[in-house]
Amino acid sequence: AKTFAKTAMLLNPRQLPKAIWLDRSFRDGEIKVQIKPMGGLGSQQAGLAFRYRDEDAHCFVSANLLTGEVSVQRVEAGQTIPVATSAGAFQPNPVGWTLCQVIFEGPRIAVYVNGRKCMEAVDSRDGWPGKVGLWAAPGSFINFDDFEIGILN
Repeated sequence: AKTFAKTAMLLNPRQLPKAIWLDRSFRDGEIKVQIKPMGGLGSQQAGLAFRYRDEDAHCFVSANLLTGEVSVQRVEAGQTIPVATSAGAFQPNPVGWTLCQVIFEGPRIAVYVNGRKCMEAVDSRDGWPGKVGLWAAPGSFINFDDFEIGILN
């Protein structure tokens, strides 16, 4: 069943900016959002957080809206661990909307950008239940729209 997120919480602004949907935790799911860069400094990266327990335990997908690079990373005990990276995974549109989607089920993670699968990864961890949300890199000014959540379990 898919539902639209209506409630979010902004976390500590000294950390990576995130908005986390508080209503429910789940292990396997599908989330997607439209993202649009609005300026700022640096790489203009944004994406989706999933299996979010807290700032020190979660996974996230990052899309670089200037270079087209996509990565999946896991944060464990406060350390960021790369799971997979794909340079030039999508054609960036630095002034328009980009649809970013992740499907996570057990250790399998699939990333889609603008409806096209651009990465499939297997995390060495089997996954754990957590919340989902949005994130942006420091210095990136990003608009988000149409955040959609699908729970698979």
